[in-house]
Amino acid sequence: MRWLYLLLLALPAAAGGAWGVWDTVQKHPHPLAEGGAPLEFYGFFALALAGILMPGVAYLNRRFLPEAAFRRYCWRPIRQAAWIGLCLASWMWLLEHREFRFPYAMLIALIFIALELLCQRLFRGKP
Repeated sequence: MRWLYLLLLALPAAAGGAWGVWDTVQKHPHPLAEGGAPLEFYGFFALALAGILMPGVAYLNRRFLPEAAFRRYCWRPIRQAAWIGLCLASWMWLLEHREFRFPYAMLIALIFIALELLCQRLFRGKP
């Protein structure tokens, strides 16, 4: 995938996620008084993080895996940025509920790493 196509995906994702976070915060100014932030906040937060991290993940893929980064596995940076965004959003959910502990954080990160390795194994033979 070319850098222009990647940016055409990353910029609307980051902007839409940031707008969604802002809009959710405006609708619910005191989320702790209402029993926690609504679930849409975490979805928009994950989308914003994925859009922000997508160019960096693509650069790291191109830097450390040049033979596969943008030829056969063009969706890999998008998928990896989405996993990172979901992982960080789940950590934020744990932080809000005061349940964030190092073992929980590592377990969630290992689950997303295992999912990525499974995706890489499943899509290895397909162009």
